[in-house]
Amino acid sequence: MHDGILQVPYGTRFTHQLPYFTYQDKMVELCTCQLLTLVMEQISGSLSLWKHVTKHYSSTIKNLVSRLFASPPSSSSYCFLIGQYFCHICQVASIVQSEVLEQIFVLSLELLNTLDEFASNNHTIDSMELINQKTVMLSAVAMVPDCEKRSRLVQKMNTVFEG
Repeated sequence: MHDGILQVPYGTRFTHQLPYFTYQDKMVELCTCQLLTLVMEQISGSLSLWKHVTKHYSSTIKNLVSRLFASPPSSSSYCFLIGQYFCHICQVASIVQSEVLEQIFVLSLELLNTLDEFASNNHTIDSMELINQKTVMLSAVAMVPDCEKRSRLVQKMNTVFEG
């Protein structure tokens, strides 16, 4: 803690290569997403607790993503940021109880739809950045425990990145 503010360093677990741009103005959102993932890893309890926490986790992630639109970053950084959120969501999918996995799955599909919409409206995204993001995101999808859901995510990713 520094000056009454909790300092959360952002890890680069879901990056194969750091992007060629600055995303400092979005560090609060990235660190919040990462911190929520770490918190989710520590939860153990009843199904009602998981339902409650998952509902609020999903709401918070949606809020963080909507904040990206408040002051849109560059095309490449937007792709990177959405990719990071997606990877954290996949990590959470690997730890939640199966009864609440559907809610996390829907959240991940919504994020892919957001990326798809952005990519279709903005053709200036660097192709190498897209390839890097797809690679990182595919490795995160491998953490999703349900084979059918994992397959649907890969299918949607192929549509987003190759469509």
